[in-house]
Amino acid sequence: CVTITSSTKCLKEVKMDNLVASAINTGSCTLTLYKECRKGTTDTLGPGQARIYGPAAKASWSAVKFTPPKKAPLDFGYWVSHSDDDEPPPGAHFLKNDLSHIPLKNNNAYGIVLPDTTIAEKKVIYHDKLADVVVMRKVWFHDSENHVIKLAADTDYCIAMSGTNNAKDQDLHLKKCKKGKTDQWTYDESTQQIKLKANTKRCMTKASKGNKKVKVQLKACSKSGSTTDQWGIKKPTSHAKKQMTDAGKIPWKWDNNYCMAAKAEPKSKDINIVFKKYAGNNKDKWHYNTKHYTINNNKYPSIVMRVSGDIKSGTPIKTAAKKYDSKDQWVFDATNFLIKLKSNTKWCMTKAKQGTTEGVNVVLGECGKGSTKEKWGIEEIFTMKSASITDIKIMNPTHDAWKMKFGSSTFEPIRIKYKLGSDVHYLYYIFAAPSGTTKAKCKKSVTCGHMEKWFYINGAKSDNTQGKNGKAIGVAKREWIHFPLKVSFTKSKKGKYTIRLDCNKCST
Repeated sequence: CVTITSSTKCLKEVKMDNLVASAINTGSCTLTLYKECRKGTTDTLGPGQARIYGPAAKASWSAVKFTPPKKAPLDFGYWVSHSDDDEPPPGAHFLKNDLSHIPLKNNNAYGIVLPDTTIAEKKVIYHDKLADVVVMRKVWFHDSENHVIKLAADTDYCIAMSGTNNAKDQDLHLKKCKKGKTDQWTYDESTQQIKLKANTKRCMTKASKGNKKVKVQLKACSKSGSTTDQWGIKKPTSHAKKQMTDAGKIPWKWDNNYCMAAKAEPKSKDINIVFKKYAGNNKDKWHYNTKHYTINNNKYPSIVMRVSGDIKSGTPIKTAAKKYDSKDQWVFDATNFLIKLKSNTKWCMTKAKQGTTEGVNVVLGECGKGSTKEKWGIEEIFTMKSASITDIKIMNPTHDAWKMKFGSSTFEPIRIKYKLGSDVHYLYYIFAAPSGTTKAKCKKSVTCGHMEKWFYINGAKSDNTQGKNGKAIGVAKREWIHFPLKVSFTKSKKGKYTIRLDCNKCST
């Protein structure tokens, strides 16, 4: 057996007749094959590609080196769907949530693709059926900082205008990223149009109403979006069953003993929805109307949860008679444990204050900014039975690791590798407050707390490089779980911690 690592080492007395190499979904990897540990031959593999290097008579390599790509941002916002239809190469580790498509809003089975697997300048961008093309032709990363849409298989390439005059209709091409007037884009959430940043009257548009292999062009935007220039999820999916119990409780993700409920008997309008301990009475029990997207009370089904005023941060959620309009329709985002306003999924239901004080109002807040305040759903249970706990670290440079920044605060959490069957999670536990604050203050802060509870990083559950680049991880990316691995620690007078995990089968 030969273990291939990221370092280049001579493999003495080893002959690899057929070297099988595969790149999965982290962007294009550079593979270097060495003979006599001197001069190397390089090849580039894109996501989803697998290759066999041979024939055997010529395949006596002395060393192999994989050079992974720089990770690109994965978050396009709600206009990108995550694939469920791709199959990995044989033997490949596969993370479906890392694969991002840009689907046509009118028919999510179709989206933006390359015509073939060759990555080169001036490749025409097409609209085609997503399931019919390989991964590297349909996976994109959105570099929100630079406003460019990169090809995942090679993030040096972006979607760009074919010409320079943005007032003219023209094909869109794959080009080397310039981060300028010809390849920067913005997304209009209200119309679901992808607009040229330099001229927002021009949009990414299908060249015709057909579906199969239709060019994507720069054209004048339709007034409020049409079947040819709207991109994104057709309608946000709602998995209310993952966020509501069969009895009708909408539990707080951090602690399922708490829920959102009416402050008084919900038989009339204008009663505040508040945060409280679950009692199982009429105030606490609701159901989701999947046809009309409303959250109705079980006892009084004509009463729904509704935004009581302007669509802005802090507006209270109250009971109201159902209207099926922009203020009383909601979608459940079970991936991120959010309850979003259907008419504008930028806004979510959130507690007005951090902590466990009962009676706090549930209000409208900007999604992704509220950390534990905005998380609603049935608590995820991680069991110790049959699981392995390895790779235990304190995230500190003295432990061959790095400090991690969540929001504006820097921590040194415990990190473990949790493996149950083929499922792998890296779990974290913050036991100490960051420098310059106290544990009590941290727990009261959305951007700092909570502490002393296990969590994983949403969208990167099995990535052991999170935080290594020093960039801040969004506080809402922390997904708190129920995990029975107890942590105890003591602090010496000199400020040093002694930490113990209550685990007989854990290993480093």
